[in-house]
Amino acid sequence: MEEMIPWRESMSSSAFRDQIVALGAPDVTSLWHQQQKNPPFVLLHDSYEF
Repeated sequence: MEEMIPWRESMSSSAFRDQIVALGAPDVTSLWHQQQKNPPFVLLHDSYEF
């Protein structure tokens, strides 16, 4: 994974994240990918409405 560091300057954040996860699978994951699979929560109502 250290060899990916020089690529960071030439890639977008999402492309870099996707590439590093793909190269490190199955041992490497990202919080973003995990949240897409399992959203942390869903609001059932708007708490700011009175």
